[in-house]
Amino acid sequence: METSTMTVALLQRNPAMTPQQFSHHWFTQHAPLVVPMLLHSGIAHYEQARDIPFLPLSALQLCHCKAPHLSPPLPHLPPLAPLALLGPRALLLLDPGLEVSGWDGAAGIVRADADLPKKETPSWVSAYHREVVLVDERRFLVSEAQLHYKRVGPGLVSGERRVVIQDGRCVIAVGDEVWQVWREYEARGREEEQQEHGTEGENREGPADE
Repeated sequence: METSTMTVALLQRNPAMTPQQFSHHWFTQHAPLVVPMLLHSGIAHYEQARDIPFLPLSALQLCHCKAPHLSPPLPHLPPLAPLALLGPRALLLLDPGLEVSGWDGAAGIVRADADLPKKETPSWVSAYHREVVLVDERRFLVSEAQLHYKRVGPGLVSGERRVVIQDGRCVIAVGDEVWQVWREYEARGREEEQQEHGTEGENREGPADE
């Protein structure tokens, strides 16, 4: 999977949860909830990185080739260093203005149509996001993701990776109950669309002759 277009967001867990509880809920409970919505929205790849490691200061030797602002460059360093090896402390070195301590996970997403303008989200999908996804986010995150996440560049976060969507296909188990709820919202959207079309038809016909 090409990761150069990946959107990566750092997330913080609910402080009432241990890191292990957070990781378990995020992958086993939350990931299945977002799968239908992400697939519908054209997401080709979705992964979670947890237990993000902090590199020791000796990791400076990995950073100089990617961080020209470091001066002077350290001697006897490898000419190239895979950026995937760098952890959050290296992020701080790569961008001195970026504070990365205190983050518990990173979500990575790649859109199948990343080069195209985003389409307007149907109201029923927005309702699913608001009434299902956000409700769960408030359970295991410090707040809704959109209220606290920090976006970073692709390849800057290491850690235990778990892939949820690969090449546009879900690679984890999603329970029937999740799909049932999704189909209920989908049916709601069809009903709303039919009602809108019916109203438009009545408006075109005009008032009936008396």
